[in-house]
Amino acid sequence: MSANFGDTMKSQLLKFVEDAREKNPSMSSSDALDLALGFAGYSRSRPSAELDEASQCEANRWLGWSEEKGKYVGGIGSRCGRTKSGDGCYCKMHQKQADVSCSPCQFWTEEDKEAGLLPPKAKVGGKKGLFYGRHEDGLPFHDGKNIVIIWNGRSDILAQIHQKMEEGMIYHPFTKEGKTGKTAPPRIPGKKKTAKKSTKTKTKKTKKAKSARHRWMADGNREKVVKAIRAMHKATGKFPTATRQLLLEAGLDVELAVTNLNKFTTQQWEDFCTDNTFANKKWNIDELGNCPRTFTDDGPADGTISPLKNRMIIGEIQGMLHTIWKNLTKDQQQPYIDEEEAENQLITEATEESSPPVETKKTPVATPPPSVEEDDEDSDSDLDSDEEDEESLDCIPYEMASGDTVYLDQKTNMAYTKEGIELGQVNTENKTFI
Repeated sequence: MSANFGDTMKSQLLKFVEDAREKNPSMSSSDALDLALGFAGYSRSRPSAELDEASQCEANRWLGWSEEKGKYVGGIGSRCGRTKSGDGCYCKMHQKQADVSCSPCQFWTEEDKEAGLLPPKAKVGGKKGLFYGRHEDGLPFHDGKNIVIIWNGRSDILAQIHQKMEEGMIYHPFTKEGKTGKTAPPRIPGKKKTAKKSTKTKTKKTKKAKSARHRWMADGNREKVVKAIRAMHKATGKFPTATRQLLLEAGLDVELAVTNLNKFTTQQWEDFCTDNTFANKKWNIDELGNCPRTFTDDGPADGTISPLKNRMIIGEIQGMLHTIWKNLTKDQQQPYIDEEEAENQLITEATEESSPPVETKKTPVATPPPSVEEDDEDSDSDLDSDEEDEESLDCIPYEMASGDTVYLDQKTNMAYTKEGIELGQVNTENKTFI
């Protein structure tokens, strides 16, 4: 659909609604919308099938109508809503697929590639032929050996998948589940999950002594760093990231750090900032590390630098403390290391005193009982970890290159109208129909 055609439709609908409201000023917005949709041939409710079965395409599709959500969603499946092409059984799109293969649940393979059978845009592992099968044959989900299609919105088919997997079927290696090594059957919506009791023994966490670095920080050093950062910001108007190295080189002496900053020429500072990016969109910091300034009611800046908030400098505080601690000599760090080791020794002694001695008993060797085959069936609790892997059943709004919005099924790259009418497959690289 071209942009010009879309604009023409919009102008016609707008004129239609304006004329209707002119004749009936009391018309509500909802009534106007229903009137416009009716004029365009659409409905806000589930569309009624205008095609008779004889002229309707006989292929299945991934989308199906959800009464709960009031729209078409993926994973339910339904009969294609397009008209048959000529004297064939399918619409043009599905006829092309049927010309390749009418067998459902098939993928392109390496053998197809070696034989030169792959179409130009097809890939090994991609869907081959009439993938979702014929409507009169039901919704397929396996190829006779492996599970291929997970109809997430169909509890009856999911139950059949469970049964097949109990009989030994596994996920096809080209499916998402097969690629990730999933072995548990898909979760059936509405099925109650039984919690599995953990057999792990809970171990009491051992108390740890405060680290040497944290002891040094608490010994007035963190406070010194915070004061230096705020004083430097107040004196220069620069964000702490830009002046951090100057403060460290000056040993947190703010006056010396400001003096060294003033030695930079304008060009030198610009070059320095180019090599070290200080811009911060979140806090409105510009490319030269300048903080925003407040404005008077009349408009011009009054020169007041916006104050630093605690959350703005947490990273700088921790970074500077880490650098200073790392550059301390061994003798400067040793008193705090000794305190940490002494406290750890006290904790160890207290733990040994509170723990009762463990008596070891020799267990007599007994004849092992006959082996019993364990049931390999996955428990319901194993399904919990896979719950997040379920595919989204909804189509997402997708803007085409022409500017028109369609609803795209990300699994199949099939585009639909809001009413669920198939428009064709989309080439996501250039946002056009294939």
